[in-house]
Amino acid sequence: MKKFRTLELAHSLYEETVELKFKKVHFQDQYDRALLSIVLNLSEGSGRRTAKDRRRFYFMSYSSLKEVQTILRLNRIDKFDSKFDTLAAHLYQLTKNPGGH
Repeated sequence: MKKFRTLELAHSLYEETVELKFKKVHFQDQYDRALLSIVLNLSEGSGRRTAKDRRRFYFMSYSSLKEVQTILRLNRIDKFDSKFDTLAAHLYQLTKNPGGH
């Protein structure tokens, strides 16, 4: 796979935050699914042939990222705010221009 900085950033954040634990099980389950969804949708989107298909997967990734950020905020975890904000900016740009990574 060619170098894809946004996917690399998402991968890095996944590795850095996958071990976070939450007091409430429903937060944990949703966080785990949404966090993985960010990386998987980015990866799948990058393999799609048309800009329309890529955009759809990049939007799903962006939406999952917003879910993750909300769960972190609700649990008062702000250590990763700037990193997730950076990833959000990258993802937002991909939804505007799904042809380039």
